[in-house]
Amino acid sequence: MLKSCLAVSEMNYPYAVGNIKAVESRLFDKSKFAKLARVEKSDFLKTLKELGYAPSVTSDNLEDLINDELAALKEYFAEISPDPKLTDLFFMANDATNIKIMFKQRLFATEALHRYSHNGSINPNSLEKAIISQDYSEVAPEVKALLLDIEQQILPLSSARIISSKIDNAVYDYIFKHMGFSQARVLRKYYQALIDTTNVISWLRCRLLEWELSEFATMFIKHGLIPLDVFIQSYAMNKDQVLRVFMDFYQEKITKALKAYFERPHLNQIEKQLDLLVLELMQEEKNESFTIGPMIYYYLQKVAEAKNIRLLYSSVYFDPNDLLEY
Repeated sequence: MLKSCLAVSEMNYPYAVGNIKAVESRLFDKSKFAKLARVEKSDFLKTLKELGYAPSVTSDNLEDLINDELAALKEYFAEISPDPKLTDLFFMANDATNIKIMFKQRLFATEALHRYSHNGSINPNSLEKAIISQDYSEVAPEVKALLLDIEQQILPLSSARIISSKIDNAVYDYIFKHMGFSQARVLRKYYQALIDTTNVISWLRCRLLEWELSEFATMFIKHGLIPLDVFIQSYAMNKDQVLRVFMDFYQEKITKALKAYFERPHLNQIEKQLDLLVLELMQEEKNESFTIGPMIYYYLQKVAEAKNIRLLYSSVYFDPNDLLEY
């Protein structure tokens, strides 16, 4: 691997940022997306690989290509990261997906899903061994403690939705506990925005479905900047009142996204706007040479790129305005 060929002194943030700058040109631009939009669906994956996206993958499943592309980027970050602890904590949010799937397999005897995400910080095979077989020999002691804590919280539960919420909160508790303060400002900023935007979507869905407030409270994820009280107070408010409540957060960007949603209630559009909010926040950090900011921003660009590719692949009538801009 690249790291093994480098002196330890070279593994610093300016070096990592320089590497990120060198590969930014590989991101898909409007011309590449336009080319994908023109091809027949039967030629889509072939064209995608010809454009340099996961070229070595032989699968005819788009998700396999996307997972390979993002997994390769994760491995690249592992090679150049000057702070593997922070990098692992950044990718640990992806572990939550695998943890949910595996615990539900164990608790509800659901069919095994062998297409786990390889974009987390914990090897999925080791994680599966720990959760399904309760053999913790291949996971770190702190991960074992996390999994045992999750198990204790969810064993009495029968609701898959509440189980998912408990797991999300346990994983975020772990992340924020281990984050520290030295170089973690940008990572904390990222996770707070991710959590807040996730909570906004959950709050909106619960209102849309006319669920009781208590249902949302069980889904609320801690550690964001927007406290639970704000969501509780605004739950039964009218649209104008809601917009005023959220004005104090993220330079009114959440208010603007909600206003657009109330005018044209399409969940996919507000999800896109909130994705852009997180992306723009990290864009502010892309030139910070002594933080993890440029790595996070580049990864989010790759995630946005993947979302655009999925959209192109699934769309019958494609509108270029639907693409995420990065």
